[in-house]
Amino acid sequence: MRRQSKLLFAVVAILVHGFVPCSAMMGEVELSNAREEHEVADPVLFQQGIDLLHGGAFEEAEGVFLSYLQQYPRSHAARTNLAVILMEQGRLADAITHLYKALDHGGLTDAQTRISSGIALLRVYEELREKKETSVPWIISSVVPKCETAEDLFGSAKQHLLSAVALNATQPQGYLILADAYEKRADLGEAAHWLMAAHRTAAALEGSVRAENELLEVPVEVPEVLPGHVYERLAHMLRVLEDE
Repeated sequence: MRRQSKLLFAVVAILVHGFVPCSAMMGEVELSNAREEHEVADPVLFQQGIDLLHGGAFEEAEGVFLSYLQQYPRSHAARTNLAVILMEQGRLADAITHLYKALDHGGLTDAQTRISSGIALLRVYEELREKKETSVPWIISSVVPKCETAEDLFGSAKQHLLSAVALNATQPQGYLILADAYEKRADLGEAAHWLMAAHRTAAALEGSVRAENELLEVPVEVPEVLPGHVYERLAHMLRVLEDE
């Protein structure tokens, strides 16, 4: 499974109950919950869709979320999860259509909808690069504003990912995805820059947890926001840049 595909399962954790640790592209992260209309609507049906999705039963999960959206069409959390399912099935144009509807229905201020949007656009961007094409298919450019070229797609994806970090400053996930995207473009300078940004975010979180624990006089337990291999990658990039 590709690294971005693994990350989709992290994005899927828009659950009714608090924080859920999930395996992401570059290690373990915790994603914030999206508490919106499903809390007072049908949490049982919503959770059923989540469980099916985590179990890899994509067709069944799609049916559940479509049913949910028929009843609650403005649920950006349900629509985001539906988009994740479509991405897993390779239906990127359909996924992007649902993500931009989710953005219109409150998802602009939801970090997970923003992360999902960034991932979807990057996947289309990578497909265009593999085919050596520069023009965005009309079915996507008609949904994504001011997005006619592959570089426009990359720019829109970057905007979503940075917005996700701004919305949830305790999670550097958007920075990690950006670093991966720039590394694939062979732009190690930018890749290293965003890995450093992820490091600063993690360091700030660790410092905050330490200070709070010391204030409460409890044993200091600092969460591992970034796994060790991220730092190994960053060190490698910096060595390569020094040699250039």
